Amino acid sequence: MKTLRALVVFSLLASCCSAFAEDLTPEKRADIEQLLQMTAALSVGKQMGLAVVAQLTQTIKRARPDIPQSVLDVLPEEVNAVFDAHVSS
Repeated sequence: MKTLRALVVFSLLASCCSAFAEDLTPEKRADIEQLLQMTAALSVGKQMGLAVVAQLTQTIKRARPDIPQSVLDVLPEEVNAVFDAHVSS
């Protein structure tokens, strides 16, 4: 019974929080983009992505040595393309 009560309270609180979310106005979006540029957050994200790709590439090489290096060389470019597509949109 306590679990059900906790679940109901949690559901009500979660639905209330989303109701108070503000709209993303063009001015607010511009402020957010400026903050991201000022803090270099996007470049940090790219650096972390490249570090993850490097680790992933090493793991794949050890697990599947039969995969050609040319396939693994494309992986960072593809990750950057996806990152750029999602960040710029």
